[in-house]
Amino acid sequence: RVEQISISKDILKQTTLDLSEVDYLVHNAAPDARTIILEHPARSGWTIDSGTKPVESTPSTHRFRVEVPTGQSVHLKVAERHPGITSFRLTNTSDDQLALILRNANASPTLMQQLEPVFAAKRTLADIDRQIRANQEQVNAINQDQNRLRENMKALKGSAEERTLTTRYTNELNQQEDKLATLRKDLATLNQQRQAATEDLSNKIQAINIDEKV
Repeated sequence: RVEQISISKDILKQTTLDLSEVDYLVHNAAPDARTIILEHPARSGWTIDSGTKPVESTPSTHRFRVEVPTGQSVHLKVAERHPGITSFRLTNTSDDQLALILRNANASPTLMQQLEPVFAAKRTLADIDRQIRANQEQVNAINQDQNRLRENMKALKGSAEERTLTTRYTNELNQQEDKLATLRKDLATLNQQRQAATEDLSNKIQAINIDEKV
C-alpha cells in the first residue's frame, strides 16, 4: 500500500509499505510436551513486525521457539513489513501514467487539482510536438518528390518530350518550393512555441511542492 506521496523538483516519490502475515498451526500429537523450532524464510528488506520475536535469525531464515503441550495446537502468527520508495520523473511520465499512479495510490482530489497545471502544460507540449512531426513529414514528402522530378528531368535530356515536360516539372518544383518555404516558416514558429511550452512546463513542475499522506 502507498502511505505517502511527495512531489518536488520534477520527482514524484511514493513511500510504500508492504505487509505480510503468515499463520502457522503447530499440533502436538505426542504423549508429552514438545518444543518446536519453526523456521520462517527471511526476505531481504523485510523486518519482523509481530509480538513474537525469533530466537535466532540468519540471512535466509528466522527461527521461532514454540512450546506445544501434549495433545494441543498452538498458533504462531508471523507478521512482516517492507518499506520502500518508488520514484518517477514528471517530465518523463505521460499524463495517463501519472493519473494511473495517483489513482492507484488513492491520491486526494486536492492533490490532483494541484497537478492539473502540469497536466495542462504537458498536453500543450504534446500537441505542439504532434504539429511539428506532421509538418516535418510534409517537408520530407516534398523533398522526396522533388528528387523524383529532378531525376525525371535528367532522364528527359535529348528526348522529344524534354521541352514540354521540363516546363511542367519546373512549374511543379516552383510550387513545391513555395510550399516548403511556408512549411519551414511554420516549423520555425512551432519550434519557438515548443521552447516556450517546455519552459512553461519546467516552471510549473518546479513550483510544485507536495507532501501528502494517503
